[in-house]
Amino acid sequence: MTVTARLRNRRYNPTELHLANPNPSIRPIPIATAMNSSRLLTSLFRQLFTTPARSCQHQQHRAFHATRIILDKGKSGSSKQWLQRQGRDPYNIEAKLKQYKSRAAFKLIEMNDAHKFLRPGITVVDLGFAPGSWTQVAVAKTRPGGSVLGIDVIPAQPPAGASAMQANFLSRRAQIAAKEFFANGANGRASPGGHVQSPELGEAHLAEGSAHREDIFTVNVVLSDMMANTTGLTVADHGASMDLCDAALVFCLDALTTGGHFICKFFDGDEAPAFEDRLKKVFEKVEREKPDASRKTSREGYFVAMNKRANLDAKALKKEFWG
Repeated sequence: MTVTARLRNRRYNPTELHLANPNPSIRPIPIATAMNSSRLLTSLFRQLFTTPARSCQHQQHRAFHATRIILDKGKSGSSKQWLQRQGRDPYNIEAKLKQYKSRAAFKLIEMNDAHKFLRPGITVVDLGFAPGSWTQVAVAKTRPGGSVLGIDVIPAQPPAGASAMQANFLSRRAQIAAKEFFANGANGRASPGGHVQSPELGEAHLAEGSAHREDIFTVNVVLSDMMANTTGLTVADHGASMDLCDAALVFCLDALTTGGHFICKFFDGDEAPAFEDRLKKVFEKVEREKPDASRKTSREGYFVAMNKRANLDAKALKKEFWG
């Protein structure tokens, strides 16, 4: 990928300029140094554009050997350590080579290999889907005939093969809009860009739609890789994580079909066992997972809840769980 293309691609860190170079011995050069030496910068660009074309396979093997001009100004020590760790992470490297939105894709792939909850032809809702790496995996695993809808409160472009809706997934309007989406063959409300019509419906229309569509709204799998912005305070971060898990469970009670599956990220702590007990009342099988792609130093984990129980009273369970 050329320098111009990399700068246009927003997935790359805007504070870095990547220069393809097969020589791993060249170290990162501070931008101030490069700017003060026009000859050096000219030489690097000449080397970039005069390097003979190489095979795609060879470029992949050399992709992680890059000369980077890093904007060092204003970066803390922890930021530099994070950048260095990202550059050495094999999952980050592999994610770029396979064009995944992030390394999180490998976590879902590993869990699906173990539990087989994604299969061709099913419907999947990815809650808080941005940037979309889990959505990418879901699209690939549900082909042919599958339907994948990402829901997020922030505007985000869905990956190829998926649709997206900007909404609060707990709102009744969002659930009705999703209901209409799947009822119309998973494309009736999607725009050419993959965005589902925003749920701007009136209350009367909502009530009518709810009664009309309830019997045909089925979601086979609900994915949730959501995580609140961390504060560094373990108790606060854990509490925020469990709040998101509970919110996703509410969506499962309202939207997930009998026999459906739920995969949920959580930040481990004192409240996790109580949430696990709630899951066991809704699903027949619940397991904790720590994929290899999840960093060992991270307290994140995943609940894999399989086979939603039949004949559940969602209203009664909500009252039991949350009052």
